[in-house]
Amino acid sequence: MNNEIFDAKQASKYLKINEGLSDALRMSRSTGKLWGLDAPKFLKGAAKVLYRKSDLDAFISKMQVIGGNTEAEVISQVTDQQVHRAKHSIHNITQSLILLDLIDIPDPKFNEAVMCIKRTELACTQIIEQSKVQEKNKPERLPLTASAAFIK
Repeated sequence: MNNEIFDAKQASKYLKINEGLSDALRMSRSTGKLWGLDAPKFLKGAAKVLYRKSDLDAFISKMQVIGGNTEAEVISQVTDQQVHRAKHSIHNITQSLILLDLIDIPDPKFNEAVMCIKRTELACTQIIEQSKVQEKNKPERLPLTASAAFIK
């Protein structure tokens, strides 16, 4: 068993999350989910959060390999609540982008903030699109009368 220990930033880099920023891991500690899977286990001390390499490897092993690729990709089911939140977020993002288009601030941090908002918009759009695919791929239910005929 590998006893190597990572702090949150190192764990993010190991999992290749947000170029080593630990925001997604921080959120996963409260939600219990990361990329639609159960979040990796972590150790918490007074003010320090640590991850065992073995727990990160166990998390990675839960991911599904698609089409024989060496890259792992998560296929998760989008919940109705996620779709609702995504639609609400897109509404707010659209309003924010309209206002931001009206002002022009020559500051790199302002441009970074706008790009972050646009990435969030893209993520919300992807959630909504994935829910449409899920809905389309749901098995068709028989009407109750047809189902009752099979029971008799």
